Amino acid sequence: MKVLMLTIISALIWTNSCLAGNLQKNISIQCDNGVKATFNTEQLEISSLLLLPFKRVEEQDDNKTIVVYGNDRADTKILIQYAGPKVFLQDRNNWIPCDAYRTES
Repeated sequence: MKVLMLTIISALIWTNSCLAGNLQKNISIQCDNGVKATFNTEQLEISSLLLLPFKRVEEQDDNKTIVVYGNDRADTKILIQYAGPKVFLQDRNNWIPCDAYRTES
């Protein structure tokens, strides 16, 4: 169910931003703090250094979804707002704005 929800959320991001078409598996983000990451329904790869598996959907409502990736040492969150759409990465309890784009699988 969680994987299905993340897939639906990904589709909404690209449909709302007029980038719909053949939705690719991976979504890459470039954040204002310099972090580059790629995520999909299974994992989050941060700057080609840290690979975190999908853990859960922490919060979801009509306006946003917060997805958690992590392991026993580290967790990070991605906030997807439907208005816009906008994507944010959590860094030390702050939400950092990110540009999102599709990448080849």
